[in-house]
Amino acid sequence: MNRLKRYGRYTAVTAYEYLLEYDTPKYVHVQDKFAGLFFRFIQFCVLLFVSLYLIWWKTGYQRVGYVSSVTTYKLKGVSMSESHNEFSPVSQFWDPVDYSIPVKQKDQFIIPTRYIYTPRQTYGFCSESPDYSTCKTDADCIANVQVPAGNGIMNGTCDTNTNTCIIYSWCPVENDSNHPVYISNFLNFTVLIINYISFPDFPEATPFSAHRNIKDKIDPTTDLKSCRFDPSNASLLYCPIFSLNTLLTNPDIIKDRIPMDINHLIEKGGIVDLSIHWQCNLDFSIDNCSPRYTTQRLDQNNASMSPGYNFRKADYSYEDEGLTKYRYLYKLYGIKFNIVVSGIAKKFDVYQLFITIGSGISYFALATIATDFFILWVYRKKKLYRKEKYQPVEADVEDPDLITRLLENQHISSENREK
Repeated sequence: MNRLKRYGRYTAVTAYEYLLEYDTPKYVHVQDKFAGLFFRFIQFCVLLFVSLYLIWWKTGYQRVGYVSSVTTYKLKGVSMSESHNEFSPVSQFWDPVDYSIPVKQKDQFIIPTRYIYTPRQTYGFCSESPDYSTCKTDADCIANVQVPAGNGIMNGTCDTNTNTCIIYSWCPVENDSNHPVYISNFLNFTVLIINYISFPDFPEATPFSAHRNIKDKIDPTTDLKSCRFDPSNASLLYCPIFSLNTLLTNPDIIKDRIPMDINHLIEKGGIVDLSIHWQCNLDFSIDNCSPRYTTQRLDQNNASMSPGYNFRKADYSYEDEGLTKYRYLYKLYGIKFNIVVSGIAKKFDVYQLFITIGSGISYFALATIATDFFILWVYRKKKLYRKEKYQPVEADVEDPDLITRLLENQHISSENREK
């Protein structure tokens, strides 16, 4: 019981003194040239990291702002398509009005490469495509039920000649086995892409009008009609007229530097990302700010399910004095370009510089941590330095006079502080 009382009294006194005392770290002055050299070397490395990497290389003295942009485009080029379709045996001429397909999404355009033509479709009953429906008897064709993923509504009859259900639809239905029509020379088509940018965080950079990827000094009546963008020619960086051949095959503009499979794009179509990236230093004139263009194919050309890209469009006509409506269906395979604009601008800012310096100063603590670890656990005099830095108190907890001695030492310490 007396021992428990002594323990309780000791705990209370210790807690009381702990709340009213202040502890400061113990500094050990190590007079060792090698340890001092190691410490200064680490400090020097931290100084180089802060000054060269954080401030200079990572431009820690500049504030960052992000780009806001608007993009327009214009397609140019003509082509002749040779048709082997029995319904359209003649060649067809294509110009930008014909192949410029309106796209609902922003900053996208489509270049068709081939199409399957189904002319003069009318409302009526005809056999469904075998790709969507097969049957052996009428029982396989449920009347007034839509063919799943098909072209029309079944009427309950099976066409034994084709083993497909009779449907009500636009007839004849589309048949992918029809000879496709290829649009030749499409790689020589060109697209003019004009990109207007501004930096909301730095309104003073473009006070009157947005900056764009065409220099105002270029004469649009001459240079823009004759120039073509070439990523290896610095003088053509402000000529945003791209041939499709450059966008799809030039390794200097393709992100992974591997030319795309043109034959697969022609047959199946594809989706290509056209990236415009701006990185501007507004400590200098914005006229020196030029874009970087890259392309990357987004879809997988080896996909087994729904590869490439295709879509349908139709033209309509009325005959028999407007009593009969005809549809001319095109299933087009093509390349869908998605224009993505990104960019950052940087400008000197005193506040940002102080933040970088302040965060860099905290890295100097690493010099102390690294040196302590070295001299206490690696250096040949590590045992000596550990003995001087740490003062372990070894006491036997089972000693019955332990609490009494500790309390007496505390009492003596208190008297000394009063004196």
